[in-house]
Amino acid sequence: MTLRLLFLVFGSALTAFGFLAMRDPARVAARVPGAEDYYLRMLVYRDQRIQTRAVAMFLSFVGLAFFKLSLRRLLRLSFVGAVAKALSALLLISFIAAFGYGLIYLVRQMFIDGGGLPTDHAPMTQMKKERTVFTASYLTLLVWTIIIALVG
Repeated sequence: MTLRLLFLVFGSALTAFGFLAMRDPARVAARVPGAEDYYLRMLVYRDQRIQTRAVAMFLSFVGLAFFKLSLRRLLRLSFVGAVAKALSALLLISFIAAFGYGLIYLVRQMFIDGGGLPTDHAPMTQMKKERTVFTASYLTLLVWTIIIALVG
């Protein structure tokens, strides 16, 4: 019972951290001791910022998987098991998407951009738009996953 509650707390914390890091990766990077400048400079570039948001979204889905697993064990309800299975599928899809985006970015940076850092600096309005798009897509994926799990 204690281990299940520990997983519940761990899943909740990981979900919250992933969601907050997805919303504003620069704020999370500013809290890394001794490496603030490097990570903040890295997040100025759009592709690296999107990769960071995708990894944070993936971490949030991992946290949800821990949360649902422990909740299923505590409550023993059938629909929680269906939602947990659907979240596992969503976790796999988000991992494949983030990994694919990273590979595409790597190939583009090595062969097309010549291995250098991109020179386009994103204005704050573009960062806010990305935050809105990622939050909306995150919530849409989550809601549709739960709806499909409950209906199916």
